[in-house]
Amino acid sequence: IDFRVPLVVRLEGTNADNVEDRHRKVRDAAGETNGNARLVAGQVVAARARVAEGESRVAVARDLGVSSTTVDRLVAGKNWSQVA
Repeated sequence: IDFRVPLVVRLEGTNADNVEDRHRKVRDAAGETNGNARLVAGQVVAARARVAEGESRVAVARDLGVSSTTVDRLVAGKNWSQVA
């Protein structure tokens, strides 16, 4: 699977049509393909494991250079839900 996000070339139809087309073609900017991503999938998996083992979310966040809220959302599955 090529995770690079290609330029959107289909601009016809409604916004809903285009959103559906983007999802169907897996062109969503999620995870590492999001230009604003500060983590990679391996870091997400490791962060979740560290918290599950009892390490504080604040300590994990500090090590990764992100906020504790970001780690909270990672653990809750609200962010990076596509990563197991």
